[in-house]
Parts: sequence; structure tokens; C-alpha cells
Amino acid sequence: MILKSLARKKPSFKQLYGYLTREAENDFTISHNLYYVQDEKEILRQFLENAELLKERKGGNYLYHEILSLKLNSELSLEYVKEALYELSNLYVQERAKNNLCYGRLHVESHHVHVHFMLSSNELGNEHRLRLEKQKFLELQKNLERYLLERYPKLEQEQVYTKEREYRREHVQDREFQMKSRTGKLSQRENVKELLEMLFTHAQTQDEFLEYCTKYKISFYQRGKNVGIQLDGRNYRLNKLELEEPYRIFVDKIQRQKKLEEARVREQEYTQESENKEHFKSQEQEQKEKPEYVKTRMEELEKIRQEQERLRQKELELEKELEDIQNETDPQDVVSKRLQELNRLREQQHQYEQEHNRE
Repeated sequence: MILKSLARKKPSFKQLYGYLTREAENDFTISHNLYYVQDEKEILRQFLENAELLKERKGGNYLYHEILSLKLNSELSLEYVKEALYELSNLYVQERAKNNLCYGRLHVESHHVHVHFMLSSNELGNEHRLRLEKQKFLELQKNLERYLLERYPKLEQEQVYTKEREYRREHVQDREFQMKSRTGKLSQRENVKELLEMLFTHAQTQDEFLEYCTKYKISFYQRGKNVGIQLDGRNYRLNKLELEEPYRIFVDKIQRQKKLEEARVREQEYTQESENKEHFKSQEQEQKEKPEYVKTRMEELEKIRQEQERLRQKELELEKELEDIQNETDPQDVVSKRLQELNRLREQQHQYEQEHNRE
């Protein structure tokens, strides 16, 4: 069992709520001194209104992000582990902050399950911050672990807080906490953690993330399964900063964006290819239709030429006939009739010539 507490100096309730509910199990919710917890706006309103009662104080905490984690046992069902964790969560909240506001959600990973809690720093309706001393929190960790080991031995959880000499390393690393208590300032490690949390939250694309890293001179490295950063000549491992999960969520988001962008590019290429194919197909169809069209027009022109030739022959015949008539002594009306017919033929010949010229 692992139990951790992370204090926040800013009222970042909305950001933490988004982190708690992202990829959370829908059948597991911890609610304490809250009502109507099905609505995000209502939950945040209650936390914010209660935080407004706090007196202004430099370095004062507005809320806590706390995590209770259990390892999964392959021989036990997930439902059994979730039931045990639900009982432990409610017991922890009662002991940790009986009169504070609390909202928690369950996350399931491949090897463990854990609950993320959002705790108000002040009790409901109270203007004073409820301070939990380091030693009292350690005692709470021990008591909760003892209860877990006695109540749920089937879970086979390792001893962490009740094991002898377990806190030697904790006290060595407690120097930062003591400095913070004396000066009211964040330690270097806490500053780095807040900076990385800001990067993972605000960077929406890989390019933005790289710009942030360049701006703050942060470089990432990986050694085996451990991912860390180098800043100001010092190395910080994400698991030590308790930022493995935010980093994983951020990487998943970037990978999803990359896949969406690749899909969008493929779609554009497919659309362009389809348009090109349609254009080529249209051109091919025009090329196929063009010879047939030319053939048809040539046939029409040939018919016009043949008709012109026929009219010329007819004109010649009529002229010859008119000449014969004029040489004879036929009546004037016969000559006039022949002239009219000749003029009509000439007019038809003229119309065909005009039509042929247009073609």
C-alpha cells in the first residue's frame, strides 16, 4: 500500500478535477461533505466557495492532491480489490479530514489500482487551514497499513510504513520539508514538479511542449524503464516526483494527436488522388468522344458538299435551258418563269455556301 499527499499553493481545483476524472472508473467515486456530485460545475463551485473563506497567507495551501494505491493480485478479482480500496478510502478520509471537502476517483492500471483524492485545505465553512503535521501523517499511514494487512491478508500487500527502519530514508529526504516549514518557500524539487505539471497540462501539441522545454532548458532522458529530466545540472526522475502518470497521459495525448494528423494527411492525399483520377477519367472520356464527334461533323459537311454539287449541276442545266429558250421564240412568260426558277436555285446555292463557310 502506498499513501501520498501533495499540497497545492494555488486554487487549481478545475485542473485537478480534470486529472481525477480522466480515464477514471465510472463505478467508483468517493464523496465527502459534498452534495450533487454528478455535476462538475457544482462540485467545483462547492470547493471554490469553501476556499474563498480562507485567510490570505503567503505560502498557504489551498488544496491537497492525495493518492492511495494497492497492488493487484493475479489470483484475486478486480472487484475484490476495488471493494477493499473503497473501504480503505472512506476510512482514510474520516481519519485524515473528517470535516473537509473530499472528492475521489479510481484509476486502474496494469499492476495496481489507485484512488486520487482532492481535499480542501480548510474544513467546511471554516476560514482556517487544517494543518496535518508530517509525523501525524506518517502515523496515519502506519495505522491504515496495519488495518489493511489485518483486514485483507488475501491482497498480500507488502509492508511499507510498518516495516522496521522504513523511515530512515524518509527522514534523510525530509530536509526539504523542514526547510519549507522554516522559510515557507517551495523546495527545488517542488518547483521542478510544479513546472513539469504546468508543461503536461498546458502543452497541447508536441511542438508547444518542445518550445516549453527549450524555454526552460529542460532535457528528458530515459534509463531502462525510468524517465527523467535534467535541469540546471541536476537530474530528476519522474517516479520520484510522482509524475509518471501525468507524463504517460501527456504522451498518450500527443500520440493520439499524431495519429489524427497522419489520418488527416492520408485523407487529404486520398481526396487529391481521387480528384486527379476523376480529372484524368474525364479527359479520357473527352478523347474517346472527340473522334466520334469529328466523324459526325465530317459526314454532315460531306452531305452539304454533295448538295452544293447537285445544285451547281442543276444551275448549269437551267442556264443551258434558259439559253435554248432565249434562242427560240418562246413566249415571254416562259422565259420569265425560267428566270425565276434560276434565281431561286442561285439563292439556295448561296445559302449552302454560307453554311459551309461557317462549318
